[in-house]
Amino acid sequence: MNTLELTTLLHELISEQNKCDSQLYFEKNTNFDKRDGIIKKILDLNNAAQ
Repeated sequence: MNTLELTTLLHELISEQNKCDSQLYFEKNTNFDKRDGIIKKILDLNNAAQ
């Protein structure tokens, strides 16, 4: 498994989740598509490593 790629994706995921949390708190709506796309990339990377 590419550790650098995984680490980068995890940082992106945390950043995107923080944006989503902030939007939910202040605006009461958000779009999780970008966050979900990052999660899918992580799962795909994990599946490819197995």
